[in-house]
Amino acid sequence: MAAPAKKTAAKKTAAKAPAAKKTAAKATAAKAPAAKKVAAKAPAAKAPAAKVPAAKAPAAKVPAAKAPAAKAPVAKAPAAKAPAAKMPAAKAPAAKMPAAKAPAANAPAAKAPAATQTIAGYIASLSDWRRDVVAQLCALVEKAAPQASGSIKWAQPVYEDHGPFCYVRAFKSHVNLGFWRGADLTDPKHRLQSGGQRMAHIKVTGPKDVDAAGFTKLVKTAVQLNRTLGNPTKRA
Repeated sequence: MAAPAKKTAAKKTAAKAPAAKKTAAKATAAKAPAAKKVAAKAPAAKAPAAKVPAAKAPAAKVPAAKAPAAKAPVAKAPAAKAPAAKMPAAKAPAAKMPAAKAPAANAPAAKAPAATQTIAGYIASLSDWRRDVVAQLCALVEKAAPQASGSIKWAQPVYEDHGPFCYVRAFKSHVNLGFWRGADLTDPKHRLQSGGQRMAHIKVTGPKDVDAAGFTKLVKTAVQLNRTLGNPTKRA
């Protein structure tokens, strides 16, 4: 009868063992998640520590912008060269002025008498043979055209009848007897020299060149042309 009692005790012991294992397993299972939660929370606290060095990196680049500021004063050095413009370079053009050029060979020798207001004053200002030739030609014109008026115009004796018709002008080596309508005059001796489409003149190089009869005819014809055609200086 003792054997059954042992079996009953063994069954009870066996029944208790699983219960103890279950209780131990539950205890272990309950502790494992808690440990995992603790382990999971630990790395979360270390993450913010990694952000600290990232903010310090840009701060080291700030002083680099100050370096160019030290080069700015170098631009002031060329300013000292400005006074070099005070050199007297403006004196050079003065030597190029052609004011001192001698008059051309064909310029009238009677430039000084141009200030005279009368034909008599013009004649008196001349010297050598030209004085006699100019006086002779002016007297010839006044006799051939008694109604004409004579005066100093364009720095020379000019005679007018319905406008200017002739002039007398002294040059350095000759005297001109000129006509405003010289191109329209009949000149059988071909002494008239044309200076354009209308005007012409006779060059007198001495008293022997004065042709009183021929010059008188030319003067009278010139006056008649002016009276017929009008003032030669007013072109239609």
